[in-house]
Amino acid sequence: MRTLTIIFFLILASDIFSQNADNKVYITVDSLPEFIYQGCENTQACIDLFFDTHKKWPPFQDYIKATIIIECIVEKNGKLTNFKILRGLETLYDKESVEVLKNMPPWKPGQIKREKVRTKIIIRVKWEG
Repeated sequence: MRTLTIIFFLILASDIFSQNADNKVYITVDSLPEFIYQGCENTQACIDLFFDTHKKWPPFQDYIKATIIIECIVEKNGKLTNFKILRGLETLYDKESVEVLKNMPPWKPGQIKREKVRTKIIIRVKWEG
């Protein structure tokens, strides 16, 4: 009976660890996530173009020039999740920045050994105008 209990726990533990490995978030990957939009030359240029064409300015704002830094995860399906403002501006700008990022088309996810993985990234969002 004791052997059967140990085997049961080993099977349960291996199942839990395999689930965690599948959901692991990587920082270092073989192939970085990419955002491709309207033929831009690189991911940051594509982010800038998408953001500039989709952001909504908060009402009654004066000239501003600032960069908001946001950490998030590129999921295996290319969607962005788990947003965290690392350097914000004001609540209205921070919320609008995250909202635009949430509505981006899917990214090309990061890869390790040609397998798609969840990847943590940092995005710079520029406000100027």
